[in-house]
Amino acid sequence: MRSEVMKRKNLWQTYSEAQLEKLEKTNALYRVCLDEGKTERECVQKTIELARAQGYEDMKQLIKAGKKIRTGDKVYMDYMGESHCTFSCRNCAG
Repeated sequence: MRSEVMKRKNLWQTYSEAQLEKLEKTNALYRVCLDEGKTERECVQKTIELARAQGYEDMKQLIKAGKKIRTGDKVYMDYMGESHCTFSCRNCAG
């Protein structure tokens, strides 16, 4: 039994070069987040910056402007700078 376990490939050995490159990019971004987000509020701010860069809009601003959320919209909301939520609307009634 033990010899069978030892013959199995480690998961890391199964990744292609492209997958390893993608993983390293993700890891690099994660390290930046750890460096820049030393507190809860800094982490929330960094996450909001990343969300905006990906096209997410502030739910509070949309509500203030009277804009309805439609299918395909990407929105985020923060609570007092201490927590946040991001989501993509997949089936909104509008």
